[in-house]
Amino acid sequence: MRVQNQAIIDLFRNRRFRKKRSYENPKIEDFGRVLSDPFMGIERTLFYPKQEIFQCLLAFSVLLSFFSIQSIESESIKKTFQHKQSLALKGSTLTKTEKRLLRMGLRKTNRIYSSMASWYGEYFHGRTTANMEIFNKDLITAAHKTLPLNTYVLVTNKLNKKQLIVRINDRGPYVDGRDLDLSEAAAKILGSHGRGIVPISYEILAKA
Repeated sequence: MRVQNQAIIDLFRNRRFRKKRSYENPKIEDFGRVLSDPFMGIERTLFYPKQEIFQCLLAFSVLLSFFSIQSIESESIKKTFQHKQSLALKGSTLTKTEKRLLRMGLRKTNRIYSSMASWYGEYFHGRTTANMEIFNKDLITAAHKTLPLNTYVLVTNKLNKKQLIVRINDRGPYVDGRDLDLSEAAAKILGSHGRGIVPISYEILAKA
């Protein structure tokens, strides 16, 4: 039996036999008892056509790429989670303004100006602003003469030290000595609604 198995293995390894036969159309008379031979699983791979081998290699490379991408994405998610976790731990020592800056993705620029601020509300409610938005007195916005529209500024009321981040979406006020015209909602938060005009400092913010 051992001699017969060896003869079959030698038959499979014969070059001329490989050229004449293909795996897709084997003949039983050539193989003898090879179908019941334990080496069949090994030796039959010699008869795979080149196209099938190429397809197997291509499928293997696609799978390898997929698992590589999954590994990179999981690593990225892990780093993002660690970053947020570190911010959360750090956040316990931050002020409310600093926490809001982090949430909004903004940073300070140390470009600080001092001036006066007024506010506007009901009379302009529903009108179009300089950046083509509809003015809403209940939103946290402000007007400035020259700053780029949609710029964020950190406003501080010098009388009570309250701070607020506002977005510039309009032009004004056109009065000497005033730099900002706050929305009614922003004025209420800063505590300037009752006084009308208050001394303020404001710092221009940038994307973090």
